[in-house]
Amino acid sequence: MYKVLIVDDEKMIRMGMSKGLPWEELKVSEVYQAGSAPEALEIIREKQPDILITDINMPEMTGLELIQRANGLKEDMKIIVLTGYDRFDYARECIRMHVEDLYLKPIDEEVLTEAIRRQIDSIEKERESLVMENTLRRVRGNTEQMRLERLMRHLAHRRDTEEAELEWMYREYSLSPNQELQIAILIPQQSGMRDEREDSYWLMSIKEICIGLVDARGQGITFADDEGTGRILVAFFNHGYVNEIYERIQELISIMKDEMIAAPKIVLGSSVKGFAQLYISYNDAVHLSQEKGDAARELLQSGHTGKRSMLFHEIYEEFKNAMCSNVGNSEYVLRVFDAFSQAVESYNVTVTSVRKYCFDLANAVSFAYVSSTGGSLRQGQLEELMRHIMNVDGQNACEITRTFLQQLFGEEKEVINDLIPKVRRYVDDHLEEDLSVSSIAARFYITPNYLSKLYKKVTGEGCNEYIVRRRIETAQKLLESTNLKTGKIAAMVGYRDTNYFSVAFKKYTGFSPTVFRSRFRTGAADEEEEE
Repeated sequence: MYKVLIVDDEKMIRMGMSKGLPWEELKVSEVYQAGSAPEALEIIREKQPDILITDINMPEMTGLELIQRANGLKEDMKIIVLTGYDRFDYARECIRMHVEDLYLKPIDEEVLTEAIRRQIDSIEKERESLVMENTLRRVRGNTEQMRLERLMRHLAHRRDTEEAELEWMYREYSLSPNQELQIAILIPQQSGMRDEREDSYWLMSIKEICIGLVDARGQGITFADDEGTGRILVAFFNHGYVNEIYERIQELISIMKDEMIAAPKIVLGSSVKGFAQLYISYNDAVHLSQEKGDAARELLQSGHTGKRSMLFHEIYEEFKNAMCSNVGNSEYVLRVFDAFSQAVESYNVTVTSVRKYCFDLANAVSFAYVSSTGGSLRQGQLEELMRHIMNVDGQNACEITRTFLQQLFGEEKEVINDLIPKVRRYVDDHLEEDLSVSSIAARFYITPNYLSKLYKKVTGEGCNEYIVRRRIETAQKLLESTNLKTGKIAAMVGYRDTNYFSVAFKKYTGFSPTVFRSRFRTGAADEEEEE
């Protein structure tokens, strides 16, 4: 987060900028105000703001004088000048003093916001460049690299460490003392064919790969463990994303498999807050290595280390199962997906994992949909989804996947409009056969579960209910219009057991078949029921 100082002798202008700009969106955590240049200089000395926004014409000391003195207090501070006077000499002086932007008052809020955003982007690029420059200096194996590695070993083994050394590390590499960390121990695979010189070579190779993939990206610090241990350590910076460290380690393993004869075994310690607690993560990893040293897995991590990741994965599996087992109810599936999208945000899942989860969900739901409905996907539909979500953030990946599901179920409406009438006609034309939801579903290449839910959703009546209703209604007509025996009529409407037919008929009409026929023909209202 960044700090901004606003300097103007008019209080209303200072308050307007302080209250009216989207500071949180700009990643600004502190906004200071000063009504004069001397007051501003005190704030700069004490608070060290990243950006100075100042007027030129002020009493006691002008804005130009303020800038000249401020540059001596904080050289890297970005400066934006606002003035009500369109004078060339002001612009010339601003250029000479390396002022980033000069604007005439009054300035539009959006223009000022964009100017601040540009300066923050510039600061971030400069800091990234500084980190990269420091990293490259370390890679060259100079004294700073040795100094940093020695300090990290002291922290990992909880040896006495001078406060000045820690302050040097925090300042030189733009690190926070409270950075969340996780130690990974990289242990080369043992081989009886290698001598000591070869082992040393492989350790250096592992270290170089880690520095290139981790340190150069500002994702952690690589260093060798104590001499004789034969281990390389990586202190990963943990930003709280689900699967964050796991994904980085998998990338390391993948590259080392290509670059080396055998990738090292990696043992991951617990996550700790602050460099002072690094020894805890290291000890956890050592104990885990000793406890499960013969395990064949490439990555070992303690139960509590992977707990958060596993918890979300379990929740994800529940979402997936709920969606796949209810493909007949598109509204419900989309509601479950919306809950998944909220969970992704709540658990701070990494962008890479969100993309994987989204594609896996789309793939699983599509398979369940096609299997249940007998439908099909457009050629290349899933490949198209993959292309769209590969280079977007997590939120957009979720939105694109939701659109995919909506399109998938939009095609379902065409299936519904065509399928339900066909099912009804089939039932009406085959009443004498052994009809069931299962046999009808097989006839139309869909699952019984999908047919049952879909039929109920569209008609408000179960498919089996429709079969029984149509059989009884047909039997009623035959009883009214023919002298066929009850047993014959039962067979004609699909009942092999006459007694079962009579029970079903009475449940539906309130009368046995014989009484129903008699009442219809005689019109007797009080005729006794016969079985």
